[in-house]
Amino acid sequence: MTSHDFLADRFQGHRPHLKTVAYRMLGSRIAALDILSGPDRLAQLDLTRLEP
Repeated sequence: MTSHDFLADRFQGHRPHLKTVAYRMLGSRIAALDILSGPDRLAQLDLTRLEP
């Protein structure tokens, strides 16, 4: 297991609580789900293609 996998698993474990907090802050379930999908989108990026 890589450190990325470890962190992703921890994030997934906290997702229900984070969704509740985001909903309370934003007042919208759709917005809360959108915010929590950000890390999933970042994980799918191919960082090897980025130039320094």
